[in-house]
Amino acid sequence: MNQSTDGFQAIDNKRTITWKDPMQVAQDCKEMNGLQYWQAVQLGKISPNPINTLIGISVVEVDRGRIVLAIRPEEYHYGSLGTVQNGLAATLLDTAIGYAVHTTLSVGYKYTLLDINVRYMRPFTRETSIIYCEGIVIHVSGHVVNAGAKIFQGFSKVMGGEKDESIH
Repeated sequence: MNQSTDGFQAIDNKRTITWKDPMQVAQDCKEMNGLQYWQAVQLGKISPNPINTLIGISVVEVDRGRIVLAIRPEEYHYGSLGTVQNGLAATLLDTAIGYAVHTTLSVGYKYTLLDINVRYMRPFTRETSIIYCEGIVIHVSGHVVNAGAKIFQGFSKVMGGEKDESIH
């Protein structure tokens, strides 16, 4: 890598990202219940939100209270230790939980994360191939929803997990 004029290291590799206007994505979201919205994203009828596009998250399965996401670890996900940065796992877990909660909500309802607790069990790299993350709603009580998620390699080896509470 070369040193750039602003003091940061110049990047040798390049990746170009194109995404839909996030305000249009939010408008699409407001017009459907959560399950309909994520089913439409899965089928490619509407664009995913920009963060999914940026880091490469795909929606694989959607049911009420459950979603499965997939991502292929790439070089641009790496941290300084030669493995995928743990923040990618945390983001994937957080995303799966939020989307699972969203699938239970009616049109016009919003949610926010109250708590996150992540357990890292093993690192992953580009050689890990596609990893999956399943988010599941565990319990709904009034305005608080308890949900959890796990990351799997090929739906067999657990890579990490979290539990969360969301409020809507």
